[in-house]
Amino acid sequence: KDYNNYDSQLTLSKFQNENLIFNLSYDFLNVFTFNTEFNYQKFVNENLNSSNENSFFDASLFYQKENSLWSFELSATNILNNRFSQESFFSDFLVSESKTFVQPRVILLKVSYKFD
Repeated sequence: KDYNNYDSQLTLSKFQNENLIFNLSYDFLNVFTFNTEFNYQKFVNENLNSSNENSFFDASLFYQKENSLWSFELSATNILNNRFSQESFFSDFLVSESKTFVQPRVILLKVSYKFD
């Protein structure tokens, strides 16, 4: 959790950013690998009494038999289909608030072959 207070002669700006990240990688049955990442973000602008929460979730499942030249992977990004992320930034000269738009949900199937 990050608290940001910026006091100038003209205004007092107060922001809060919360960020929680969880990663998991799990190998099973000697041929599968499951990877996931969960990212929770909360932004609060106390001056405007507004807040925004987002949860980003990505996952993939990888399959390759031992000594096989073939591999397969099913992956999904932005599974919860969020539209943007919002944060605040401070420096000695600037107080800013940014909104970053993110790609919509994407699901991919990847098939790979390694040439010897």
